[in-house]
Amino acid sequence: MGSPPARDGDVPILQELEAARKAGIIEAYDLFLNRHPDHPLSPVARRECDNLSKSALLRPCSDWPVRRNPAQVRTFTSEEP
Repeated sequence: MGSPPARDGDVPILQELEAARKAGIIEAYDLFLNRHPDHPLSPVARRECDNLSKSALLRPCSDWPVRRNPAQVRTFTSEEP
């Protein structure tokens, strides 16, 4: 019996985007964009975040500076109430 095939490296990143969608708040997208600013999914996340900010009458996420320090942002991937 062989070992299972390797997991696609993009799966955890896609799961983080799904967590941001589930949270439905700008801060969750901000976290995703700060963790993965150059990932191919970042334009998708930025667009979805911009749509949230428009509905909340906030500055678009695409105008936000990217913070490189993970200590500056909260995690939204845990199952917190």
